[in-house]
Amino acid sequence: MSNRQSPDSDDIPCPDCGYDLRAQTETRCPECGVTFESFEEMKLRSAEALRPYFHILRWRQRVAYLFAGGFLSPFAMLFIALVIQAVRGRSMDDTPRLFVLAPFIGLFLTAGALSWYLLITIAACLCRSRVPRAHKRELVASIPLLLFYQLPALLALLVAGFI
Repeated sequence: MSNRQSPDSDDIPCPDCGYDLRAQTETRCPECGVTFESFEEMKLRSAEALRPYFHILRWRQRVAYLFAGGFLSPFAMLFIALVIQAVRGRSMDDTPRLFVLAPFIGLFLTAGALSWYLLITIAACLCRSRVPRAHKRELVASIPLLLFYQLPALLALLVAGFI
């Protein structure tokens, strides 16, 4: 995940500014001045503000795994096809291209679709939710990576059109 904070840490960031409220003796943020009715409300609002952030980080990691799998799958399928051909004593010309490229196409299309989902989720998170500024910067920094994940998905669509 991120080295900044994990969902089960003891930090209590202010939902408005991200200031750590863990050692506060009053129910008011000294940095931005937001007040809370109780310490429980302060913890609840802090956890609620960070929920979309951690959701996006988890899914961003899953998209990266799909992306890596998309690059590795053609080689694995090609190896499997070569082994099958060697056992049967046939040439590689008999192997359907779809057999080798199907995982490549599927993984990249899935990574591309999930990237769009994450881009929309990040936009909604930046517009609506009260994620602290430091976390918002990290979400904004992940937008170019998610846009980069669209390129192999487009390539997979082109390859699928030529099979």
